[in-house]
Parts: sequence; C-alpha cells; structure tokens
Amino acid sequence: MPEIESELGRIGGTRVTVFATEESSRVLVSALNVVPATEVCFLPWPPARSFGSAAGSEVTETAKAPDLVVCEIGDMRQALDCRRELGRIWPDTLVVSCEKGSGTFEGRPGSLVSASRDAGYYGHVLIDEAALHLPFFLRYAAQRRQTEMRLERMERVLNAFSHILISLDLQRVAAEVIAECSRWVRADAWLLYEVAEDGRSLELILAEGMRVRPHSLKLAFDGFTPGNAAPPDGETTVINQVEVGRVEVTDDRGPARSHVLCLPLTVEDEVIGVIEAIRHESSGSFEKPDEQILRELSRIASIALNNAMRYERAERRYMQDDLTHLYNSRYLRQFIDREIKRARRYESRFAVVFIDVDGFKGVNDHYGHRVGSQTLCEIAGLLTEAVRETDVVARYGGDEFTIVLTETSAAQALATAERIRHRLAEKVFSGGSEYSFSLTASFGVAVFPEHAQNGADLLEKADLAMYEAKAANKNNVKLSS
Repeated sequence: MPEIESELGRIGGTRVTVFATEESSRVLVSALNVVPATEVCFLPWPPARSFGSAAGSEVTETAKAPDLVVCEIGDMRQALDCRRELGRIWPDTLVVSCEKGSGTFEGRPGSLVSASRDAGYYGHVLIDEAALHLPFFLRYAAQRRQTEMRLERMERVLNAFSHILISLDLQRVAAEVIAECSRWVRADAWLLYEVAEDGRSLELILAEGMRVRPHSLKLAFDGFTPGNAAPPDGETTVINQVEVGRVEVTDDRGPARSHVLCLPLTVEDEVIGVIEAIRHESSGSFEKPDEQILRELSRIASIALNNAMRYERAERRYMQDDLTHLYNSRYLRQFIDREIKRARRYESRFAVVFIDVDGFKGVNDHYGHRVGSQTLCEIAGLLTEAVRETDVVARYGGDEFTIVLTETSAAQALATAERIRHRLAEKVFSGGSEYSFSLTASFGVAVFPEHAQNGADLLEKADLAMYEAKAANKNNVKLSS
C-alpha cells in the first residue's frame, strides 16, 4: 500500500515510550521502527511505581512527554494501575495497551479488550499484530501533536498581539507588528505598506532595517503586491535571489541580490496592505516554515492594522479640507507641534511657509465662485507636486495655504519658496472653464527654532513675513526677522 507508506514517511519524529517485557518490546520496537525517525524509548516491564531509571533513562513528572505510550498489560488490575500512574505523569499523552497473543482477539477467552477500554486506554492491540495496527496509532498521535503545536503557537501569537489590538495609533501598531514578526521570522529588513483609500497605490507605513529611506513612499497597486510579487488572489510569495532595486537594505556592499518574503494582509478577503521581509543573499533564503508563521501572524496583525488604518482615515477626513482635500488648519497645528517635539529631540530644524494668493478676489468677481473654487484646487495640486512626500501642505483658509518643510534650514526654505513662486506665476489657470488667467502669490517663511519656540508663534511669524511680502509689491518671498 504505497499511500500508507507515503503517509508514514510524513509522520516521522513521533516520540514513543514502550513499557513491556524484553521479549514483547523487541516485537513492538520492530513494529514502530517501520516509521522513519520515530524516537522509541524502551523501559522494562514491570515498571516501578515512580517509573524509575532503566538503562540510563529516567522518567519523571518533568520529563518531556511522549506522543504515544504503548503499555503491556496482563490483567484488569494491572491495566488499571498502569493507566492511573501513566495518567498522573503524562495526563495528556495518548496511551495504548497491548497483550501477548496471536490471531483475532475479539471474543477470545481471556481477551483484555474490555479491561483496556474500562481502564481508559485509547486502544488495544495484540503484540503479534503490532506491525499492522501501531502505525495507525502513530499517525493519530502525530496529527494530534501537530494540532496541539499549532494551537499553542496561535495562542502565543494571540497573546503577543493582544496588547496592540486595543491601540488605534497606526505607527505604534505598525512598529509592534514588525517587532513581533521579527521575533518569529529572521530578516534583515522589513517593509509595511497600506493600500491607499483610492485602491490604486500602496503607501509605506513603516520601514525597518533600511540604510536609506525608500525613493518613493508610494507604489502602484492593481491587486498585486510591490513589484508584482504576489498574485491578486492574496497568496504569499517567496522570491529568492531577486534584485531589490527600490530599497536599500542595511549592507555595506549596497543593494544586492536579496531574498524577499512578500505577504498580502487581508481582512474579509480584502487586501488592506502588504508586509515584506527581506534578507541579504548572505543571510540565506526564506523557507516554507517562515511563510507559514508569517501567514499566521498576519491574521492578527491585519485586524490590528485595519482598525488603526480606519481610525486614522476617519481622523484624517476630520483634519482635511473639504474643497482641496489638503490638510486643514486643525491638522496643521497638530503637525507643527509634533515636528517641534521631534526637532527638539534630534536637534534639527524645520520651516513654515505661509502663502497668500495675490488678488484672488478678482477671480471670483470676474469668473464666478465655481471657477474660483476649482482654481484653489489647481493651486493645491501645484503646491503638493512642488514639495516632498515628507512635507505637509495645508489650506489655512480662504486663499491662504501653508507648507511645513521638514528637516529644512532657512536658506533651503527660501529656495523652495522661490521655486514655488516662479512655478505658480508661470502657470496658466483655467478653473475648469474656458477662461485662462495667471496668478501670483506672496510668501512668508519662518524657521524653528530660529524664529519661534512654539507652534502658534511660528505660524504668526510666517504670517507676518507674508504680509511684508504683500507690502513689497506682492509676488515675492520674505524671511521672518
């Protein structure tokens, strides 16, 4: 029966302890050894009350429990005593009884089948027929062990992620997810993406182990993972020996051939993000167990991330301007406060650029408010395209806009403001109509910590500098004094 032999080959590594006479044990061990890599421990019969040492083996209550125990019994009293003692030492182990004899034993005088059943053994075999029946008990014991291990591992995973399931801070959840995954799967770098609200791109949430920030925080997404690594049905993909050109993992030799384990994160069959584990070529490739454990981790991680993403998006809409879809002044103030804390911590600086469109009232008066509103959207698009993804553009109110330039000095901020001023002055606007017209703007720049020590003062300084630009014939840039 080749299918049985194939099955037996997959259940190797099962631990079996045999309690029997020496003569019976030889038969039982021979029957058990037909399964490759089965670990058989023989202890002589009859066992001592404490199952003491024999041939260098000692069984104690703290010993590693076997997957299967085969115990020879001779009568009802012995069956009860042995089962009771085995249950005390290994309460969860599968125990099978056996007896000497040959031929079919159902209905045979003196058969111990009923005694075994009444004593609580899982099954009963004749020693002479052990080679026929024991492999089936081995298979069940192995499957039982695998199920218990899987449940134990899932319990550990649940415990590991339980503390982040209540968190709604996306960055904190992302950091905890990567930290937990790295405890189970070894990798040189990790990337965690979320599917954008438009469903057409992936936005980087967090990157760990990177030498430099990825060139882009967004990747095209059409149901596939980055680089078309995984199929649209959400399957895990292991890519070994590939060029990872869009990121640089921490390696003095620079980006090289690397191994990538890429897994879509799904909630109710919807892909909500992607997690990637990356190994250098020297670190070895990913194996099937890595994929399996990452998949198990992702089930809990996906729920936590989805909750945090939904909360952040709801909060973002609360912080978003309805017309231009830029951030509003409420978000702007919070972001500046966070940047001040970060700048103080790392002794860095950042700049605030206040922008007021010159003569915008004339657009509304000449072309109507619908054209004016569409023009503000065109300006918002121009400003967003003119800065980095790490910078923040907000509509402050009316025709006023504000840009926060992270990690930027006064000289760099002035250069950026001048570049935007020129680009805006050269653009031909239409406001979604058949009209065409030009606009200019006045810019005020203030830098933390040179010009102010708190967010309110920094905005005020930038605003005052903008009014100085207005007073100087408009269409120019002024730095706060």
